[in-house]
Amino acid sequence: MNRSTLHEKPGAAHGALLLPAALMAVALALGTLAAALEAPDEKAGAGVRILTPEAGLPLFGEVPILAEVTAPPGIKPLKVEVFVDGKLIATLLGPPFRATFNAAEGGEAHSIRVKAYTSDGRISSAEAYTPPRMGIQRSRVLLVEVYVSVKDRIGRFITDLTPEEVQIVEDGSPQVISLFTTERKPVHLICLLDVSASMKRESRLETAIKAAQIFVEALEPEDNVSVITFSDEVQILQEFTGDRTRILGAIESVVPQRGTALYDAVFSSVRLLGDREGRRALVLLSDGQDLAFDGMGPGSARTFDEAVAESLRQQVTVYAIGLGEQLESDFDFNRLHSAKEVLSRLASDSGGRFFPVRRAGRLRSAFDQVLDELRFQYTMGYQPKNDRRDGTWRGIEVEVKRQGLNVAARKGYFAPTD
Repeated sequence: MNRSTLHEKPGAAHGALLLPAALMAVALALGTLAAALEAPDEKAGAGVRILTPEAGLPLFGEVPILAEVTAPPGIKPLKVEVFVDGKLIATLLGPPFRATFNAAEGGEAHSIRVKAYTSDGRISSAEAYTPPRMGIQRSRVLLVEVYVSVKDRIGRFITDLTPEEVQIVEDGSPQVISLFTTERKPVHLICLLDVSASMKRESRLETAIKAAQIFVEALEPEDNVSVITFSDEVQILQEFTGDRTRILGAIESVVPQRGTALYDAVFSSVRLLGDREGRRALVLLSDGQDLAFDGMGPGSARTFDEAVAESLRQQVTVYAIGLGEQLESDFDFNRLHSAKEVLSRLASDSGGRFFPVRRAGRLRSAFDQVLDELRFQYTMGYQPKNDRRDGTWRGIEVEVKRQGLNVAARKGYFAPTD
């Protein structure tokens, strides 16, 4: 099992991990973290270098990726993973660390990442970015996919809608639906668990572990799952995998800790999901507000609005489970948002659902409802009439002609800029 601290991509704004202390200590910690995020490999004992391809040069056809791993005496590389555009394409157990991928005509830019796992339990990585070939025209056809769940007044899923009964409106303009199916698509899912000190109460964490494990076992075999926890800091306990044994083991290993960096956890998790192609979902379990352990400051460097905006930018559906009897009265440090408001808005804006749970014993039921949401969704798509790639926000409304139905779908998307 792999346990690592979650970092953002180099060059991105960093809302990393916040330790509860006096304000001067917080500032010092943030400065140190910012420097570490600029050079995430410095924490590892080994060095990784991408020998080929050369960064900054366009690629086409079959492209070899060759990496070099150097380690201190007594440290051995256990495996090397090679990613292209966020997708794992090879796992190499020994030198030469070489893989290939097909860049076709070279019309796309690519990001290449190599991660080395060493016998001292550390991870190091290297990245290279390549531009598209000049003169190669990319397809500029944009398909906007929207995942939609529909229920009647008593909460039963409606699964027999036809395209003629549905209208998608973007910024007030009706769109032509070109994709409409109830076939369940595989999902990249992060199970994001609050392990702050408050989870010690009433055996909350123990109950949450059992419920989350049952939930994972019930997912479809083709679903990929990552396990991330948060307290004062955000930690990846298990990177994306379909191996249920590894996922269940990661969940079993969680222990309660200190404060609650909720906004940082959501921001970093949805950004990580944004690197995955296809359907993306975040299942969030939390029992408290964003707050440092000593109550002297916020738990996160990121704000609530930044967390919501990033979930929309990365097109991640959030299913939020709120545990406890004081969700309405527990506010974040600045008393701007209650725990209930935070969790319910994260869910509703992204097209997911919010499940308030007063007692830990009801967590199993909440996870079962998330499973149903994932099972009974329509996948709808359209080519927007406004095809400008200007990065602007586009509001989406999904309207159903049948009366008395409740529709859940994301509120919009940010147009691409490429």
